[in-house]
Amino acid sequence: MDLSSNNGTPDKAGTSATRYSQAYEGLRSLLLSGSIEPNTRLTEADLTQKFNVSRGTMRSVLVRLVQEGYVTSEVNRGVRTRSFSAEEAADILEARETLESALAGKAAERATEEDIREMRRTLEAMEDAQARGDQAEYSRGNRRFHQQVKEAAHQMTPARAYDGLLYPLVMRQ
Repeated sequence: MDLSSNNGTPDKAGTSATRYSQAYEGLRSLLLSGSIEPNTRLTEADLTQKFNVSRGTMRSVLVRLVQEGYVTSEVNRGVRTRSFSAEEAADILEARETLESALAGKAAERATEEDIREMRRTLEAMEDAQARGDQAEYSRGNRRFHQQVKEAAHQMTPARAYDGLLYPLVMRQ
């Protein structure tokens, strides 16, 4: 695991709550992006250096990530990223599809004109990417579109649940 880049570093003047939030969001983002392989050991020393926080702050971040299911903690073995079985991933995918359908239905009812314009722009960009054969850009657009639909539903609770179900699928790929 390469934690040498410091792209999640809070500024030195940041408050302890801000540093905690930045470390949490930064590490969670790395996990969600698939940048850290499944079953990778996460060391406090590497993480405190990467995010420029104290060991106590990083321990709090790791406790929260354990509680949320992003990582596991074992006595005398440390903290590791999770790995998921094919069965777990299939269950999670089914749950995401159910939530996605509900969010899309609410988006159809609640989307603002601006929400609709943004989604149309994204779909047009996806069509352009597909015509150019740019699969990476098409995939980014697809993720952006799904994010926009979720936001257009204007329902925080199912949106958070939906987001929480992304990590296991990233780790399964």
